[in-house]
Amino acid sequence: MGEKELLNIAERLREAEVRELFIERIMKFARKLFEFIDVSGLLLFGSVVRDRAHPVQSDIDLIVVSPQFDVPPIDKTSLRIDLSKRLPSGFDVIWLGEKEIISVFNAFTGVLLDALYEGIIIHDPKGILTRLRKTLLDALNQGRIERYRGMWRLPIRKRGEVIKLPPW
Repeated sequence: MGEKELLNIAERLREAEVRELFIERIMKFARKLFEFIDVSGLLLFGSVVRDRAHPVQSDIDLIVVSPQFDVPPIDKTSLRIDLSKRLPSGFDVIWLGEKEIISVFNAFTGVLLDALYEGIIIHDPKGILTRLRKTLLDALNQGRIERYRGMWRLPIRKRGEVIKLPPW
C-alpha cells in the first residue's frame, strides 16, 4: 500500500466529515495494517460515522476484508491474534475473508448490513464492498428487504410466501 492510497483514505474520511482526531487514528491503524496483510476492503461504521463517538472512550469500528482470512478458523484466529499484537489499540475490528464476506452478506447478518448501509467505504480496490452495498440498496429500493426501526427484515406479504435474498 503506497502513500497515494493512504492519502485517498484520508481524503474519503475528510469528505465524509469524520473528525480529524479519528482520521489520525484510522490512518495510523491503516499504515500498520497494510504492512502485514493484503487488504481488499476497509469499511468504517458505528459511532465515528454517526458523529457520536467520544474522543477518548469510544473505539473505532472497522470491517477489514482480506483474502488472507479465507482460511480455516484456527488459522484465522492465529492471524487475528498476531495482528492484534502489532496494531494500535482502540479498534473494534470484524475480520472477514473475500469469500467469507459474501457468505455473511447472504446470511442476512445485521451488523454487516448496517455497516454497508450506514458506513463509509474507505478502501475497496476490488470493488467488493461497493458491489455488496449496491446489492443491498437495490434490494431495499425494490422492496425485497426492508429496514424497520433499525432492524432488517424480509417483507412477507402473505402466509407461506417464500422470499429469496438478493443474489450476490
